[in-house]
Amino acid sequence: MISINNLSKTYGTATVLKIEHLEIPNGETFGLVGNNGAGKTTLFSLMLDLIQATTGFVSIDGIKVSESEAWKNKVSAFVDDTFLIGYLTRRNIFILLGSSEVRTKLP
Repeated sequence: MISINNLSKTYGTATVLKIEHLEIPNGETFGLVGNNGAGKTTLFSLMLDLIQATTGFVSIDGIKVSESEAWKNKVSAFVDDTFLIGYLTRRNIFILLGSSEVRTKLP
């Protein structure tokens, strides 16, 4: 189960995400729909521990994602290449772009 408790993300004076409580049971498919700027990418970034929350936490099967990596074998996510670029080091960008999976997408 994915549990979100008192989760918020603030940049400067703008709070871009605030969720008091949300639970997603095991085996349930979950997606987000909303306008640009609604916080969809921010929520998934927090759930995947790509950015740090201002308050609160996300836990997966009782494991806080910001405190352990043990949750990673319980989760899968499709992350668009362009979404991921902002979180990679220069070296890892070259590794990603050089991978055979990415090369097959190039014209």
